Amino acid sequence: MHASMSELLENLKPGLIWVGADGVVRHVNRSGSRHTGLRAGQRVADPALARAVIAAALDHVERHLQLAPTAAGEGLDGLDCRVLP
Repeated sequence: MHASMSELLENLKPGLIWVGADGVVRHVNRSGSRHTGLRAGQRVADPALARAVIAAALDHVERHLQLAPTAAGEGLDGLDCRVLP
């Protein structure tokens, strides 16, 4: 990934998690990792998050879900799952 793009993604708040159709995290910035405990290269294991990612990808619509705090970090008020072209 180009350095400028990486810097832009890293500074997005409240966080960014880029997940491929196979459920593997392609990119996660510090904030996204702190909130979810996910790291690049990991498969999404949280059932609610996995369902939201799959539904967003299949239906091509945004999904919003509430996440509980993780052992690795803080909780979120919610998470928006979006499919980008």
